[in-house]
Amino acid sequence: MNIRFSPFYAALLALLAIVAAVLLYVEQRGILSRRNEETRSNYVNYVLTDGLRQTSDDLTRMVRLYAVTGDPLYKDYFDQILAIRNGEQARPARYFQIPYWDLVLATGEHQGEAGETVPIRELITGSDASRLEVTLLADAEDWSNVLVELENEVMDVVAAQVEAGDGTYRLEGEALAAMQRLHGQEYHVAKERIMRPLVLLSEFATDEEGARDIVGSVREMNSVVLGLVALGVLIGLVAVAHARGTGQSLRRGAPLVTLLAIVSMLVFAALTLRTQDNVDLLADTFGERYRSYTLSDGLRQTSDDLTRMVRLYAATGDPVYRDYFDEILAIRNGESPRPERYFEVPYWDIVLATGRHPGDFGDSIPIRTLISERDFTGGELDLLAEAEDASNELVVLENRAMEVVAAAIAGGGDYDLSGPPGIALQRLHGEDYHRAKARIMLPLVNLARSVQQRLADARQEALATGQQNSVFFGAAMGLSILFSLAAVVLWRREGR
Repeated sequence: MNIRFSPFYAALLALLAIVAAVLLYVEQRGILSRRNEETRSNYVNYVLTDGLRQTSDDLTRMVRLYAVTGDPLYKDYFDQILAIRNGEQARPARYFQIPYWDLVLATGEHQGEAGETVPIRELITGSDASRLEVTLLADAEDWSNVLVELENEVMDVVAAQVEAGDGTYRLEGEALAAMQRLHGQEYHVAKERIMRPLVLLSEFATDEEGARDIVGSVREMNSVVLGLVALGVLIGLVAVAHARGTGQSLRRGAPLVTLLAIVSMLVFAALTLRTQDNVDLLADTFGERYRSYTLSDGLRQTSDDLTRMVRLYAATGDPVYRDYFDEILAIRNGESPRPERYFEVPYWDIVLATGRHPGDFGDSIPIRTLISERDFTGGELDLLAEAEDASNELVVLENRAMEVVAAAIAGGGDYDLSGPPGIALQRLHGEDYHRAKARIMLPLVNLARSVQQRLADARQEALATGQQNSVFFGAAMGLSILFSLAAVVLWRREGR
């Protein structure tokens, strides 16, 4: 049985292949565009989530500073933090991206220009967060507002003590009991209720497995697109070869149009390969922005956790807080395994409230090693190292204070803040300590600016390249379909 080759059916098959390739490519671009938008949205929501967590920690810090020192400045800062969160005072620029109140405590100066006066709840609902994410963020803020009631009760006691002493504050009697209330289990449990919804929210922002699945699916689709284009080119070449074998001129009619269709398909394939790299760069930019943020913020959070534990130890004399301090330091130095999602969740709030360590333990890796494995520039690595070195210097001061506390505990009897432990406690809440903390945070501020600018530049370049390619890409797709369709019509007309 003889099967006669038909250029018409070959051209029709090539047309169907290129149309399928174009449709699949359009779908692929849509998936990548949605993924990029989700990644951007996740990053924004993570910053808001972390900002709400940091606001709660800032309120805790100020009320404890006020209760320990009686300095009304800290109550003023507490009220400002609350006013910014509630949209009653302008939110400073980059308020959630920098350790704003560390810098204010060290310098007495407010950083940056004032921005919008917007409640954090309005920022949350105005983002691309899902209804569940908005609900969780609102729950966290509601629990924080409940804790503010307790904190105001304590501050009223402190204010009364200051007034009774004609401006001289003594950490004794009701004031001492109020200060200890801020460092006790009731307060830890109340803080953990704030952080619990934020733990769930962090899972939305860190869905790396889902991101990998999408990227893998898109790459598979890209392979199919290229395969369909290759099929169209191959069929076209066979049709042209057949025409040549029958003595037909390749410079006119159906063979010429078929050759033009093949050329446009090859251009389409080349641009597909080129834009894939560009889209990957755009997706990676968002991912790297998130990872860089969490790592630098993890170093900041580790410093804050060390501060919290040493102050809790000095305020209460409970040795469990020194154990936690040593554990935090060991994790940072790679001497103990780092718990899963250690930088993404308020880990130590959970430990303080429950006494248990959540999640499984991972690898024992120094934070400096983690930093060096990221795509930071040399200057950015230097800034991170500078921040860690400054934190290690502060650890020396903190260990001295803890030795004073340990000596008082070893002496037996009730823990008494009227002697050397009280002096150590005041030192941990004083100006020298604030300035030492700022030396940790300033490099992180500069790092955040550097990373944000570098990644913003890379994203802008990728977008510009994509816009430039889109014109050529649209032309290649359109011409591929147009010439393929014309070839079908001409081969049909010529009856070949």
